[in-house]
Amino acid sequence: MKKLLPITFLFVLSLSVLGQNNDKAQTDRWRGLILDEATPEQVLEKFKNPKADKSNQPFRPLKYNEWFAVKNNKNFRFIHYQNIEGFKDVKLFFLQNKLVAIQLEPEKLAAALLTQTYGVNFEVLVSGFEQAANSQDYERDKGKVYPKSFPTVYEVMNKSDKSYLFAGIANNSFGTILGKSMGVDIDDSNSLPGKVYMIQLISRKLESSSGTNLLK
Repeated sequence: MKKLLPITFLFVLSLSVLGQNNDKAQTDRWRGLILDEATPEQVLEKFKNPKADKSNQPFRPLKYNEWFAVKNNKNFRFIHYQNIEGFKDVKLFFLQNKLVAIQLEPEKLAAALLTQTYGVNFEVLVSGFEQAANSQDYERDKGKVYPKSFPTVYEVMNKSDKSYLFAGIANNSFGTILGKSMGVDIDDSNSLPGKVYMIQLISRKLESSSGTNLLK
């Protein structure tokens, strides 16, 4: 029972950090701001005075930059906050006056709660080079690759009809190095050790179509 209390508390905290009120967190929105719909005016009305509000800025995905039409694109407007409860940093990116990416740096969020909070499964991102170079460290299950032990920094992804969600995870505490932080079982693909240091919600409208003509 004593072990359950911290997990329950962190689960409730994660809902507060990622969602809004009692709404379930969704991968295409945050605090009522929906990708492809929300405008800068709505953000400014909701959160008031930002730390910065700049135009002609770049956006860099946490992973797989080549998947998105963002290279050399400095046409983004971003609104930056550092005073939102539960977060060290929040950046909101817009194209043509619509929200297309949300970048969040939580103050404290256990990676193990991502699946529970969003209600979706996450894929651990492993490069082909890494698999080939250290094949003994990975195993396959139902066509997906999972690490037998998690590195000190790793990323996970969920892809939905409307958005991508990437999460960067730091797995460097003594407990997580042993794979047993908070009772997490690293053999369970839905259970992730470590703490989330960044989340990016990215609209699929930013997906790159480069090279698709080669397949026609």
